[in-house]
Amino acid sequence: MDYEAAYRLLFNTLTDIDRLIRRAQLQAEQMYLEQSDIVDITSKSDDDPP
Repeated sequence: MDYEAAYRLLFNTLTDIDRLIRRAQLQAEQMYLEQSDIVDITSKSDDDPP
């Protein structure tokens, strides 16, 4: 394997890892937002009777 092919393989691998990390971050953020929506829905507001 020549240097150019090794460099391309390394670059593609790192690009794939970066994509996976970004996708995981987006999924974690989405899960957090869905969780906070649930908390907001179930939390009592000041207008609710005691």
